[in-house]
Order: sequence, then structure tokens, then C-alpha cells
Amino acid sequence: MQVLPFPAIGHMKPIDPAAVDRLKRLLLELNLNQVEFASRVGMDVSTINKYLSGKLPLSDKFLFRVLNVFAINPDYIKNGKGEKRVVRTPTGNTNTNTNTITQNVGTGQVGSDELARLKEELHQEKIKALEEQNRLLQEIIRLQREGK
Repeated sequence: MQVLPFPAIGHMKPIDPAAVDRLKRLLLELNLNQVEFASRVGMDVSTINKYLSGKLPLSDKFLFRVLNVFAINPDYIKNGKGEKRVVRTPTGNTNTNTNTITQNVGTGQVGSDELARLKEELHQEKIKALEEQNRLLQEIIRLQREGK
């Protein structure tokens, strides 16, 4: 795995105000507040607040989560390019090649180990969500059987 130097404070990548605006519009379109949005993408609300206030550049990890949870094209948010939504195939794949993380693996901006870790983390989050849905459905069935 290639180790990249941490950028000096004065050399952080600039924050694109248009990307921040696209993210704000997305929350409005989804009718979600910051707390709900943070919960859905599995991130801390303070991080989401920093993204929305332009204090923190949008991370590839965050954009990958938005892609997986809401099927929103990362390049649309980051650069305003491409379709906003991506269509998922029956296998769960998307019809876009604009996933910022997978593109950056080849350029060394994101290591393949990091990509694998992020994919596994998202997979585990999906499993937990499905288990919770299953538990709730079983509870509904139990209550219906009891006539409540």
C-alpha cells in the first residue's frame, strides 16, 4: 500500500462552494435534516455539519457512502458532472463508472486496502440494517398474531 504524506495545513485541497451547495440541495430534496442524513450515511453529525458549512472538504469515504445509500453520483456532488442519480442493476451495481474512489485507486489517491476496508465496512452496515429490519418485521408479525 502506498503511503501518501499528510498535506500541510496550508496545502489542504480547496473546498468548492458549488459542491457544498449541491450537498445542501440534496438534503433538501431528500427531506432530511443533518442528524437524519448523518445517521443514514453512518457518519457523525459534526462531520456532516463541517461538510455543509464548507469547513471540511468532501471525503471520498463520504461520497462512497452517499453513493451506496442514496445512489447519488459522487462526481455530480463533487464536480457537478454526470447524472445526479445512478441506476442500480439487480446485482446492486451501478451503471456509472464515475465512482471517485475506484477511479482514484489507479492514481494512488486511495489505496486498494482502504477501498477494500470501506467496502467491507459498508457491507457490515448493510447487514446490520437488514437484521434490524428483519427483527422489526418479526415483531410486527408477532403483534398481529396476538391481535394487537
